[in-house]
Amino acid sequence: MRHVRLAAIAACASEPKKIGVQDRPENEHQDANWLPSPRWLAVLVCGIAVLALPAFAPTPILGATADLYWVDNGADSINRIGTDGSGFTCLLDIQPVAQGLAIDTSAGKMYWADNGKSWDSSARGRICRSNLDGTEMEVLFRTDKGQNQGAGECLHQIALDVRAGHLYFTEGLGYSAHRIGRMNLDGTTVVTILSGSSIADCLELDPIRGQLYFITGVDTVERCDLGGGNRETVLHAAAYSLGLDVANELIYGADWGGNRIWRAAFDGTGMTNIDGVIRTPRDVQQFGDHLFYSDLKYISGDPYSRIIRSDLDGSNAAVLYQVDRYVTPSDPIQLVIIPEPASLSLVALGALAALFRPGTQRLVVLHI
Repeated sequence: MRHVRLAAIAACASEPKKIGVQDRPENEHQDANWLPSPRWLAVLVCGIAVLALPAFAPTPILGATADLYWVDNGADSINRIGTDGSGFTCLLDIQPVAQGLAIDTSAGKMYWADNGKSWDSSARGRICRSNLDGTEMEVLFRTDKGQNQGAGECLHQIALDVRAGHLYFTEGLGYSAHRIGRMNLDGTTVVTILSGSSIADCLELDPIRGQLYFITGVDTVERCDLGGGNRETVLHAAAYSLGLDVANELIYGADWGGNRIWRAAFDGTGMTNIDGVIRTPRDVQQFGDHLFYSDLKYISGDPYSRIIRSDLDGSNAAVLYQVDRYVTPSDPIQLVIIPEPASLSLVALGALAALFRPGTQRLVVLHI
């Protein structure tokens, strides 16, 4: 799941002793050992936690407003729109054949992978980053060989482990990955986590359990630890991209070839197809009580590329973004959803207010 959640944990204790004016020493202003009350220390801790909100956990507040980012492999751009369909913005023009997108909200950075056209002898697969508004773009990593050099290397999907400072990526020939790699967020210390000709380009990270999800062959979902160990098969199902609902332990798959979106439990059981107006989905992500998916309609009389929002069962589908591909090239893939700062602020203020409820002292830890 490529978005953020806010959680609050409150630990209650008895009311601390209040210090009245008559209880303070006359030379209080000169006493270096005098400390604020535990309640004010709690406020300080909570304030620090609020500032650190974007650095942590992986699922959103139900009902929160959010922004949806995506890589457009047809328009060669990174775009943003509200999850209500408002405020479309093209943030950045990028190299063709873009695949991956991930966002570090704590640092205000977005990362992506692109590759260039196969006929361009200078083209190399790249992993880049920029500010969320598209400024200050920098290249962190390049493949050794371009796509037109026989054994050309292509970068596909990426995932971030912000807490550990790592970026994971899939790399391979054409549209088939042959390894999962890891690097630091600044592009240094590149290592191989898994390798093999059957690894596909899907990649999702569960930061709570410390696991990577990926596809092997054409229809096997696997997972492993972040170091590549404890590799296991989860279920057999085809997917072009995966999405994780880590709070509810659910996997979503966008099966482009099968014209469907499916859902299954983390243990591989209960797989079911999602009903709706789905034709050729490229990616699917869950946010709160909605699904968001990109859909290409390769059917006569309907040449549109779309991003659609629906309920979790596929009902109440609404088109957020639509482009006639015959007029404007468009192939939206790799959706990333992040809550807007206003949503985080409201919850943070509510948590701070809980500190001053009469008769209790609450240390509220907020983490994303």
